[in-house]
Amino acid sequence: MKCVKEWHTYFVNGYKFHTNAWSKGEKTINSGVHVKGLIEGGEDNFYGIIHKIYELEYNISNKPKKVVLFCVNGLIPPQEVQEWILNITL
Repeated sequence: MKCVKEWHTYFVNGYKFHTNAWSKGEKTINSGVHVKGLIEGGEDNFYGIIHKIYELEYNISNKPKKVVLFCVNGLIPPQEVQEWILNITL
């Protein structure tokens, strides 16, 4: 591993993501994520909030590679999203 960096804001594929703490008090919040997951009987959507963003840089055959990790707490199923939105806005 060459290095690990922690970011509060990260641009990827034309999108700007923020950690939840960085978004506090801002007019727009870009800390929400959607993940498609497998459940018993098929697929479902899950939603969560980004708490940390890490960029890992490493070398393979003298070529630098980067991987970005979004650490998300509390992925929840869609049937709980409305209650969850009310809780985070209080």
